Amino acid sequence: MKRVEHIRLNNCLTVGTLVSEMKACGVLGAGNIGRAAEIVTEMFRERDYTVFLTLAGPLVPGGLKHIIRDLIEQEYVNAVVTTGANMVHDMVEALGFRHWIGTFLAQDEELKDKEIGRIGDIYIEQNAFKGVLRCIIGQSEFIGGGEGHIAGVVDIDDDVILRVCRLNEAQAAEHGE
Repeated sequence: MKRVEHIRLNNCLTVGTLVSEMKACGVLGAGNIGRAAEIVTEMFRERDYTVFLTLAGPLVPGGLKHIIRDLIEQEYVNAVVTTGANMVHDMVEALGFRHWIGTFLAQDEELKDKEIGRIGDIYIEQNAFKGVLRCIIGQSEFIGGGEGHIAGVVDIDDDVILRVCRLNEAQAAEHGE
């Protein structure tokens, strides 16, 4: 049997040293972090590996967009599997909207009255999503298939998201936006 090694803190402790200490500890979360760091190092060092990056949760709104981009551009990953939410939030930022630091303690009704959405402690203005939907509709004719179709496959009349966008645009027109 191997003995648990206790982690020691000191003034010169670096992240790398801390991860090494965690690996030496060998158990629970600390041991798992140490082993995970070894695996990631091997994956990135051995370029003949095929690496799939799977994403779930609000990673783009949470400030990790550039890390994801850099992993792709620097060819550390070969494929990305993600939720639609991360893609939408990346589009939101591409259109010039931003995510803001908020609080978990916010009153959702007050935020709603201000047209602010909340993802945990991350805020985003609701107009950002309207902007994404306008962009999708604006591209539908460019992509092909004529008005009412995207790439000749998705019929706007049958697509819930695009129907919501049309409803939002109609409501905005009623209010002079």
